[in-house]
Amino acid sequence: ATTIYLVALAGALRGKDQPRLDLRRWGHIFGSLLAIGLLLLGVMLLVAVPLSIVAQLVALVSPGFSAAILIVGMALLFWLLFTASFSFDAVVMSDVGPLRALLTSLYLMQRSFWGAAGLFVLGWLILTGLSLVWQTVAVSIAGLIVAMAGSAYISSGLAAAHLVFYRDRLSRLPDRLSRLARSSS
Repeated sequence: ATTIYLVALAGALRGKDQPRLDLRRWGHIFGSLLAIGLLLLGVMLLVAVPLSIVAQLVALVSPGFSAAILIVGMALLFWLLFTASFSFDAVVMSDVGPLRALLTSLYLMQRSFWGAAGLFVLGWLILTGLSLVWQTVAVSIAGLIVAMAGSAYISSGLAAAHLVFYRDRLSRLPDRLSRLARSSS
């Protein structure tokens, strides 16, 4: 369902009408998004498993240093997810495969780090703050419906902002990379 929603949102942002149900395209996009998730999971496991083994061995000698190793490992994993955050946008906006999407996201983050960090922090603040609001509103059935609708509305706006950020920053990239990541349509 998320794939269908993101494809429709990306189509609206690109100004393209999606007059017919294109199951092949959605299947390709779903497969690419799934491949990105599996690639990220694989890299995370390749980092986390050895790091946790080392941290456990070091904990026998120095528990404090072991905690520092785990904190550095979690920071590395967060950095991995942060730098790959525009790969999903690359798939739905530019119709690229998973590897090209990950590389485009990495390059986009290098070129627009502070803007991307600001977008991430702003989105996190909005969602965290509104979760408190939705908890107080959702004390009845009517409040629950309002909270669900409000949350969906705000989340849709944040997803659209992420896609617009990707689209605008992609247009500023050097021609060589932007040609690689642009849609074939």
